[in-house]
Amino acid sequence: MGARDDASLANLGQKIPSVVSPDHGQPFREIFERSGRDFYQIDPQLFSPAVIHLVNLDSGRLYRYGETSPKCFNVPLKRKVTAAQHAVGVLCSPKVGI
Repeated sequence: MGARDDASLANLGQKIPSVVSPDHGQPFREIFERSGRDFYQIDPQLFSPAVIHLVNLDSGRLYRYGETSPKCFNVPLKRKVTAAQHAVGVLCSPKVGI
């Protein structure tokens, strides 16, 4: 049963992290505008965990899926960002060129 579960976990794990969203890595501001400023129109996959770990308790195999984007947290600010800009994701993507 362990091998079958390993295959199931491998299949499932590839579908969970936020990196599978087509919007991953794009500035949230652009995503928000593209969705017509309707938060509920944004791909829910974008809000999944960045990294997940799945463990098959029968086989002991550990699976890790996803990735973190450290650049997202180290964006140098070249101008003052207002609270409103921050709320719509000016700082939420490694591709932001502020």
